Amino acid sequence: MRSMAFKLASGFTLVALVGVLIVAYLANRFTTTEFGNYLEGGGLAQEQRVADYLAGQYSSGGWRGVSRVLLSLSQWIGERLVVADASGRVIADSAAPMGVSGTSAPPQGRSLPIVVDGKSVGALYFLPAPQGSTGMMGHMLGPQREGISMMDAMRQLVNQAGSPERRFLDAVNHTLWIAGAIAVAVALLLGLVISRQITAPLHRIASAARKVAGGDFSQRVEINSKDELASVAEAFNTMAASLAQNEQQRKQLLSDIAHELKTPLSIIQGNLEAMMDGVMEATPDRLASLREETLLLNRLVTDLRDLSLAEAGQLHLSLEPVDLSDLVRASVAGVQPRAEENRIRLELDLPEGLPMVMADRDRLGQVLRNLLSNALRYTPPGGAIRVSANSRQQSAVSGQRLAIVAQHSALGTRSAEPGTPGKDPAHHSSPIAHRPPFLEVTVSDTGSGMPPEELQRVFDRFYRVDKSRARSSGGTGLGLSVAKQLVEAHGGRIWAESEPGHGSAFHFTLPVAGS
Repeated sequence: MRSMAFKLASGFTLVALVGVLIVAYLANRFTTTEFGNYLEGGGLAQEQRVADYLAGQYSSGGWRGVSRVLLSLSQWIGERLVVADASGRVIADSAAPMGVSGTSAPPQGRSLPIVVDGKSVGALYFLPAPQGSTGMMGHMLGPQREGISMMDAMRQLVNQAGSPERRFLDAVNHTLWIAGAIAVAVALLLGLVISRQITAPLHRIASAARKVAGGDFSQRVEINSKDELASVAEAFNTMAASLAQNEQQRKQLLSDIAHELKTPLSIIQGNLEAMMDGVMEATPDRLASLREETLLLNRLVTDLRDLSLAEAGQLHLSLEPVDLSDLVRASVAGVQPRAEENRIRLELDLPEGLPMVMADRDRLGQVLRNLLSNALRYTPPGGAIRVSANSRQQSAVSGQRLAIVAQHSALGTRSAEPGTPGKDPAHHSSPIAHRPPFLEVTVSDTGSGMPPEELQRVFDRFYRVDKSRARSSGGTGLGLSVAKQLVEAHGGRIWAESEPGHGSAFHFTLPVAGS
């Protein structure tokens, strides 16, 4: 298969060759035509000079001796010359040097007037030279088989081999061909240079692409230009970076899953082996502990399944009008015993007359439970968790969003949405994009809050803010990730606000039924 460099070089050479051929052909035609016109114009000027000379002879002595002069002039220009006076009588003919009777009529042919002091005193006729006669033109053209006119002689001079005129045209054509050969050579050289400049980056991109296909996602292509090739290289680098990030996330996910599964399985295995060996008695409390570990494994597997289905867009939702107030109260009641055990106060702020939302009741309840469980883990004893809901319009949320952005600019990173600033815009979430009306639900706590760098990753899978937190007080690390996917599957958005020492607040929106 021929390379692009060969094709480009061949293309440049072909274009140059065609251009040279066209220019050479047109230049040759133009030069030959114009040179013939030049010679013809010179011949006409020569004939006028003969007529002017005869006018001078007449003014100095009339027509006496005109026959001798006419013969010399005929031999000079190589044509038969006939002079007639003002009355039309022929008084001299170069073909009759001994003189004429003066009574013959003028011949039919090309003529020029002989003018003296603005008055025509006669006419000069030009006829083909008699057969066998020679003059200046005759000597240059060689013996002629029949008489020719001066114009014919001029045209033959242009095409006669060895003549100065022919040598001039040949030199012009030779120069054109040399220039054409140089142009083709330069075009070939430039084609090779330019093709290398084009194909070299493509070779680098192709080489890097093969390495990426082999699993080396660290490959990057550097092109120091601002053309289309730079755009291709930039797109390739973006793709490679995305593949590297996806591969890193895949490996991290597998590592996290293995870690999350290993701990409860190790506990279950150790306890069961101890009971089988008689080292540990199978008491109801120990069996209940093992049951808790199996429930944790079940929740982990269920969360992973829900998360993968939601990310693939295959999560089935049974959407129906749902009374959000009732669902919030039921979810809060479900965590009430645990809150009382940890001496945490639960507060509700649910205005009357909240509209129904279009949602899957079970999945929406799962979102609320995940957010409440997360708040309970990070709220110290004596603290409070507040759940509120409000009906929002587009303009209100736009203003709120501007306020959040202002906090972000002043504090570094005050708010975090799925796809926080600095990440892929395709994953960036903002309530500004929703059509009014919709409901906004907020779950806030009085915990220790999160620093900006932690807030940006709060919705990542298996991410925990407290790295030293024991499993007994923690969950699967998937609760917020699952909540994010479920809210977005409903057509809503979820984001977080936090400031160290001032607690955290998680917001999500849902479309109102019938909107």
